[in-house]
Amino acid sequence: MTGSESPLRRNRDFLILWAGEACSAAGSAMSALVFPLLGYAITGSPAAAGAVASVEVVGRVLVRFVSGALVARWSRRQVLVIANVIAAIAFAVGAIASFAGWLRLPVLLVVALVAGAAEAFIQPAAAAALRAVVPKQQLPVALARMQSRDHVAQLVGPPVGGALFAVAHGLPLAVDAATYAVFAVACISLSTPMRAVMATTGRVWADARAGFSFVWKHRTVRAILTWGGLFNFATGFVFVALTLRLLRAGVHPAAIGLVQAAGAASGLAGSFVAAPLVRRWPTGLLTMVTTLVIAAITAPIAFTTNAWVVGALLSLGVFLMPAVNSGIGGYLTAITPDGMQARTFAAGGILSLGFAVAAPTVGGAALGWLGGTATLLIGSLLIALTIAPLLVRQDVVRLGRPEHWAAAGSEAA
Repeated sequence: MTGSESPLRRNRDFLILWAGEACSAAGSAMSALVFPLLGYAITGSPAAAGAVASVEVVGRVLVRFVSGALVARWSRRQVLVIANVIAAIAFAVGAIASFAGWLRLPVLLVVALVAGAAEAFIQPAAAAALRAVVPKQQLPVALARMQSRDHVAQLVGPPVGGALFAVAHGLPLAVDAATYAVFAVACISLSTPMRAVMATTGRVWADARAGFSFVWKHRTVRAILTWGGLFNFATGFVFVALTLRLLRAGVHPAAIGLVQAAGAASGLAGSFVAAPLVRRWPTGLLTMVTTLVIAAITAPIAFTTNAWVVGALLSLGVFLMPAVNSGIGGYLTAITPDGMQARTFAAGGILSLGFAVAAPTVGGAALGWLGGTATLLIGSLLIALTIAPLLVRQDVVRLGRPEHWAAAGSEAA
């Protein structure tokens, strides 16, 4: 850090982004648990329950085809405010429908779709806003702090969501609506200039394709995002199958939330060592080792429905993920020009989330057809196989520490 750079704890806009996203992320963590629980409560079908979570991912993926290009044309602050307000309204409608007794599967699917579409704007706008408020040299530390925020949200959200769901099915949706509203208000107070970084040309699709072109021509980036897509599919498959398996075994929703909170607590602990790990471990090696550790931890989970045992095993697997996310996120942010940030983030999100669209539905269906043990063992194998796109590219295997990222980005272009 140079003498002209303020510590992150004194960076007002970074703290506003951190706190606003922390509040919203806690609500989203509740929804991630509650969407399949609501789907199962309404229909009694594991496949239908998984479909609700799938539709939310569909909203994120489809809208990202243009969201990055649009975010680049508009004020990132305005995008964050408007998208959060839309998400708040969607969840409020779902909560009111549940309280009034007319929440049905089609209504829940629309809520999930709108929420996913709003996130397709929020995430690239927030990523681009972070680049605007934080100097490049501080990005690894800032991203590690964001990882700690996400794990705090995961620590708080699922158990609270499960407990609220047990009180009233619509209560978690109402709370999530409030968290989006809080994030919208927080974004209004950002002071860093966040005007559009490119002029409106009338060629939205051409500008969107520029983001895909940037991702495609960087071989290291392409391999990493392919791994991310496969990894998201495999872990999404496991997450829904595990959640519904515990529910069918009679585990209380609040206890299911505590299982996820145990993993989040481990992730929070891991976030405190994420920045040192990123500085000391080559990013490519760290990513592959962590993937195999999570695959190994998933296998024994297949043989138990004891919430305490599942939570303990999950905690072991999650510890290194903040370092992986900080390393990968820092590398992608560091090598991407500012004017391409939102478009590249959106294009990368399509690749990394595209595979995950079907994961909840497939996981729920597999649980119904094959049972919990076989489904989770398949999930463990799928997680292990996700390292294939990393292994076939030596530039990914050799991807080093932050001081080598710029050179690696040039070589991979």
